[in-house]
Amino acid sequence: MAAFADYSELVIAAGEYLNRADLVDVMPRFVAMAEAKINRRLRDRRMLADVTLTPDETGTCSLPADFLEVERVEAQTAPPRLVAAAAGRYAAGFSQPGGPSVYTITGTALTLRPASATPVVLSYFQALPALETALTNWLIQAYPDIYLYAVVFEAATYARDAASAGAAAQLFGDALEAADVDNRRARWSNVGFRSLEATP
Repeated sequence: MAAFADYSELVIAAGEYLNRADLVDVMPRFVAMAEAKINRRLRDRRMLADVTLTPDETGTCSLPADFLEVERVEAQTAPPRLVAAAAGRYAAGFSQPGGPSVYTITGTALTLRPASATPVVLSYFQALPALETALTNWLIQAYPDIYLYAVVFEAATYARDAASAGAAAQLFGDALEAADVDNRRARWSNVGFRSLEATP
Protein backbone atom coordinates (compact mmCIF):
# COMPACT_ATOMS: atom_id res chain seq x y z
CA MET A 1 0.00 0.00 0.00
CA ALA A 2 1.33 3.44 -0.95
CA ALA A 3 2.27 5.94 1.76
CA PHE A 4 -0.34 8.24 0.21
CA ALA A 5 -2.38 7.76 -2.89
CA ASP A 6 -3.54 11.10 -4.19
CA TYR A 7 -3.19 14.87 -4.29
CA SER A 8 -5.04 15.53 -1.02
CA GLU A 9 -2.96 13.04 0.95
CA LEU A 10 0.25 14.47 -0.53
CA VAL A 11 -0.67 18.00 0.57
CA ILE A 12 -1.48 16.75 4.08
CA ALA A 13 1.80 14.79 4.28
CA ALA A 14 3.88 17.78 3.16
CA GLY A 15 2.22 20.01 5.77
CA GLU A 16 2.83 17.41 8.48
CA TYR A 17 6.46 17.01 7.44
CA LEU A 18 7.05 20.75 7.93
CA ASN A 19 4.62 21.05 10.85
CA ARG A 20 2.90 23.84 8.95
CA ALA A 21 -0.86 24.03 8.55
CA ASP A 22 -0.83 27.54 7.08
CA LEU A 23 0.46 26.63 3.59
CA VAL A 24 -2.65 24.88 2.27
CA ASP A 25 -3.67 27.75 0.00
CA VAL A 26 -0.29 27.81 -1.78
CA MET A 27 0.24 24.04 -1.96
CA PRO A 28 -1.09 23.83 -5.56
CA ARG A 29 1.78 26.08 -6.63
CA PHE A 30 4.32 23.91 -4.77
CA VAL A 31 2.96 20.72 -6.35
CA ALA A 32 3.10 22.26 -9.84
CA MET A 33 6.67 23.47 -9.27
CA ALA A 34 7.65 20.05 -7.92
CA GLU A 35 6.17 18.37 -11.01
CA ALA A 36 8.12 20.72 -13.29
CA LYS A 37 11.33 19.71 -11.49
CA ILE A 38 10.46 16.00 -11.63
CA ASN A 39 9.66 16.23 -15.36
CA ARG A 40 13.10 17.71 -16.02
CA ARG A 41 14.96 14.99 -14.14
CA LEU A 42 13.00 11.73 -14.15
CA ARG A 43 12.96 9.33 -17.11
CA ASP A 44 11.10 6.12 -16.36
CA ARG A 45 9.67 3.30 -18.49
CA ARG A 46 6.17 4.29 -17.31
CA MET A 47 6.60 7.70 -18.92
CA LEU A 48 7.03 6.16 -22.40
CA ALA A 49 4.25 6.52 -24.94
CA ASP A 50 3.87 6.00 -28.69
CA VAL A 51 2.01 8.27 -31.10
CA THR A 52 1.74 8.28 -34.88
CA LEU A 53 2.49 11.67 -36.44
CA THR A 54 1.78 12.67 -40.05
CA PRO A 55 4.11 15.45 -41.26
CA ASP A 56 3.06 18.11 -43.78
CA GLU A 57 4.76 18.59 -47.15
CA THR A 58 7.70 20.30 -45.45
CA GLY A 59 8.27 17.24 -43.25
CA THR A 60 7.05 19.06 -40.12
CA CYS A 61 4.55 17.86 -37.51
CA SER A 62 3.51 19.05 -34.06
CA LEU A 63 4.76 17.25 -30.98
CA PRO A 64 2.29 15.98 -28.37
CA ALA A 65 1.36 18.52 -25.69
CA ASP A 66 2.91 16.32 -22.97
CA PHE A 67 6.19 15.75 -24.86
CA LEU A 68 9.41 15.80 -22.82
CA GLU A 69 12.05 13.87 -24.76
CA VAL A 70 12.43 11.54 -27.76
CA GLU A 71 13.08 7.84 -27.19
CA ARG A 72 12.98 6.91 -30.90
CA VAL A 73 11.45 7.93 -34.22
CA GLU A 74 10.45 5.24 -36.71
CA ALA A 75 9.35 6.07 -40.25
CA GLN A 76 6.44 3.95 -41.44
CA THR A 77 8.14 2.93 -44.65
CA ALA A 78 8.19 -0.65 -45.93
CA PRO A 79 9.94 -1.97 -43.94
CA PRO A 80 9.81 0.57 -41.08
CA ARG A 81 13.12 2.31 -40.39
CA LEU A 82 14.62 4.22 -37.52
CA VAL A 83 15.20 7.93 -38.09
CA ALA A 84 18.33 9.39 -36.48
CA ALA A 85 18.58 12.62 -34.52
CA ALA A 86 20.24 15.37 -36.55
CA ALA A 87 23.33 17.22 -35.43
CA GLY A 88 24.27 20.59 -36.95
CA ARG A 89 24.68 20.66 -40.72
CA TYR A 90 24.21 16.89 -40.84
CA ALA A 91 20.45 17.39 -41.11
CA ALA A 92 20.64 19.55 -44.23
CA GLY A 93 23.37 17.61 -45.99
CA PHE A 94 22.41 13.98 -45.39
CA SER A 95 20.09 12.22 -47.81
CA GLN A 96 19.17 8.60 -48.25
CA PRO A 97 16.59 7.12 -50.64
CA GLY A 98 13.45 5.53 -49.28
CA GLY A 99 12.18 8.05 -46.76
CA PRO A 100 13.42 10.44 -44.09
CA SER A 101 16.85 9.85 -42.61
CA VAL A 102 17.11 12.40 -39.79
CA TYR A 103 14.86 14.55 -37.62
CA THR A 104 15.23 17.79 -35.72
CA ILE A 105 13.22 19.14 -32.79
CA THR A 106 12.55 22.87 -32.86
CA GLY A 107 10.21 24.30 -30.26
CA THR A 108 7.06 22.17 -30.37
CA ALA A 109 7.68 20.69 -33.82
CA LEU A 110 9.49 17.66 -35.23
CA THR A 111 10.89 18.04 -38.76
CA LEU A 112 12.07 15.24 -41.03
CA ARG A 113 14.97 15.54 -43.48
CA PRO A 114 14.87 15.03 -46.34
CA ALA A 115 11.36 16.53 -46.17
CA SER A 116 8.82 13.73 -46.21
CA ALA A 117 5.12 13.31 -45.48
CA THR A 118 5.77 9.71 -44.43
CA PRO A 119 3.99 9.02 -41.11
CA VAL A 120 6.31 8.33 -38.20
CA VAL A 121 5.79 6.60 -34.88
CA LEU A 122 7.25 8.76 -32.13
CA SER A 123 8.20 6.95 -28.93
CA TYR A 124 8.65 9.63 -26.31
CA PHE A 125 8.76 10.40 -22.61
CA GLN A 126 5.58 12.15 -21.57
CA ALA A 127 5.12 14.63 -18.74
CA LEU A 128 3.41 13.50 -15.57
CA PRO A 129 -0.36 13.98 -15.47
CA ALA A 130 -0.75 16.99 -13.16
CA LEU A 131 -1.93 15.82 -9.74
CA GLU A 132 -4.11 18.85 -9.11
CA THR A 133 -6.40 17.80 -11.96
CA ALA A 134 -5.73 14.05 -12.27
CA LEU A 135 -5.72 13.65 -8.44
CA THR A 136 -3.50 10.57 -8.76
CA ASN A 137 -0.96 9.17 -11.21
CA TRP A 138 1.52 6.32 -11.56
CA LEU A 139 4.38 8.20 -9.86
CA ILE A 140 2.59 8.91 -6.60
CA GLN A 141 1.58 5.25 -6.50
CA ALA A 142 5.07 3.90 -7.25
CA TYR A 143 7.36 6.51 -5.65
CA PRO A 144 5.46 8.71 -3.20
CA ASP A 145 8.75 9.82 -1.65
CA ILE A 146 9.79 11.59 -4.87
CA TYR A 147 6.63 13.68 -4.78
CA LEU A 148 6.80 14.32 -1.04
CA TYR A 149 10.39 15.56 -0.94
CA ALA A 150 9.96 17.67 -4.08
CA VAL A 151 6.88 19.40 -2.63
CA VAL A 152 8.48 19.80 0.80
CA PHE A 153 11.51 21.43 -0.81
CA GLU A 154 9.32 23.99 -2.59
CA ALA A 155 7.28 24.68 0.55
CA ALA A 156 10.36 24.95 2.79
CA THR A 157 12.04 27.31 0.32
CA TYR A 158 8.91 29.47 0.31
CA ALA A 159 8.85 29.43 4.12
CA ARG A 160 12.58 30.33 4.24
CA ASP A 161 13.29 27.14 6.19
CA ALA A 162 16.80 26.46 4.91
CA ALA A 163 17.39 23.37 7.05
CA SER A 164 14.23 21.63 5.89
CA ALA A 165 14.82 22.68 2.28
CA GLY A 166 18.35 21.27 2.36
CA ALA A 167 17.23 17.99 3.89
CA ALA A 168 14.37 17.66 1.40
CA ALA A 169 16.69 18.37 -1.54
CA GLN A 170 19.04 15.58 -0.42
CA LEU A 171 16.18 13.13 0.10
CA PHE A 172 14.65 14.09 -3.26
CA GLY A 173 17.95 13.34 -5.00
CA ASP A 174 18.27 10.01 -3.19
CA ALA A 175 14.71 9.05 -4.15
CA LEU A 176 15.33 9.91 -7.81
CA GLU A 177 18.52 7.84 -7.81
CA ALA A 178 16.74 4.85 -6.28
CA ALA A 179 13.94 5.14 -8.85
CA ASP A 180 16.50 5.27 -11.65
CA VAL A 181 18.18 2.09 -10.40
CA ASP A 182 14.79 0.39 -10.14
CA ASN A 183 13.90 1.46 -13.68
CA ARG A 184 17.20 0.28 -15.16
CA ARG A 185 16.84 -3.11 -13.46
CA ALA A 186 13.29 -3.49 -14.76
CA ARG A 187 14.23 -2.57 -18.32
CA TRP A 188 17.66 -4.16 -18.73
CA SER A 189 18.27 -6.78 -16.03
CA ASN A 190 17.53 -9.71 -18.37
CA VAL A 191 19.47 -8.37 -21.33
CA GLY A 192 22.22 -10.79 -22.16
CA PHE A 193 25.16 -10.80 -24.55
CA ARG A 194 24.91 -12.83 -27.74
CA SER A 195 27.75 -13.10 -30.23
CA LEU A 196 26.81 -12.45 -33.85
CA GLU A 197 29.89 -14.23 -35.10
CA ALA A 198 30.11 -17.90 -35.91
CA THR A 199 31.35 -19.99 -33.01
CA PRO A 200 33.22 -23.28 -33.23
